[in-house]
Amino acid sequence: MNGVRWSGWFPTAELLGDGDVFLDNGSTLNLTCVVHFSPTPPEFILWYHRDKLVNYGSREGREIKVETVHDGDTTRSSLLVHNATLWDSGKYSCKPSNAQKISIQVHVLKSKTPAAMQTTDNSATKGCNAPSALLQVLLTSLCLYGPVGHVTQAAVPRLLLGLALPFTTLLTNR
Repeated sequence: MNGVRWSGWFPTAELLGDGDVFLDNGSTLNLTCVVHFSPTPPEFILWYHRDKLVNYGSREGREIKVETVHDGDTTRSSLLVHNATLWDSGKYSCKPSNAQKISIQVHVLKSKTPAAMQTTDNSATKGCNAPSALLQVLLTSLCLYGPVGHVTQAAVPRLLLGLALPFTTLLTNR
């Protein structure tokens, strides 16, 4: 299994996904914590953002909720943050009552168009873990300059400038 995991002789906790999570402003964040090898379900699973307990509920057009499912010796808890903002960036932690706390870093990016839901759930609808701006730049560069082996020496400065501009925009607009 991929993801962040703590293991020992006791129940184990895992945050699904492959490292940091990136999503666009206005998207839905879905973090999934799985507790394995627990003969009885954990009494609770707490979620933290920047080391403070997450306040669930609705306010100011935003909804934050948790969905928990028990299945045999496995418990899944999903934290859903609808309409994520830049403020929602930071470290998130999952702390089951019977396992070690584990954490993941979330980056909400400034964007003009909201993306589809970004998730740490290992399902067929799993979102891409790379910023969408990077993908757009790489595809545009490939269309303009063709495969890397065909880039002429004169085109290299234009290619580098084309790759750098979106990232300087992302960094200066934060």
